[in-house]
Amino acid sequence: PNDASLPFLLGQSYYQLGDFPRAVASFERAVQLAPKDSEYRDWLAKGYGRRAEESMFLSAMSWARKSHREFENAVELNPQNFEARRDLIRYEMNAPSMVGGGDDKALKHIDGLEKIDPIQGQLARGEFFATKKRMPEADAVFGKILESNSDRAGVYFEVSDYYRERP
Repeated sequence: PNDASLPFLLGQSYYQLGDFPRAVASFERAVQLAPKDSEYRDWLAKGYGRRAEESMFLSAMSWARKSHREFENAVELNPQNFEARRDLIRYEMNAPSMVGGGDDKALKHIDGLEKIDPIQGQLARGEFFATKKRMPEADAVFGKILESNSDRAGVYFEVSDYYRERP
């Protein structure tokens, strides 16, 4: 009953099935049992975000604020959790300012990520430009990433996703 990995894995299962209320309840239990686990908080934030997407306006705002807070907590707990950092950046570049979003915030976090891991930072910057429909700038960033000759396969998968989805 005190093993946080069990409700976490259950939460991921519910999340994948699209049962976001149960996913959130499971992630909240995992965070209650392991409050300093960055990965659990990142997934809780994702669950809150999906609840926001399915809710009416006022309720959605509450869920969105919780989501933003948990993304920030996940990054604060583990600055090396690149998935949480990227999730926080995505949230901020897509959410309205009334719930913690904003391009200025996203760009600040991208700058911080580039200092820790230049490739991850460039991937985030390229995604930012693509999301904002600034395609020449996105093309330049992703081209530069390809020239870096990274030894991480995931980098090339993300770049190929960009070119596959590019309008």
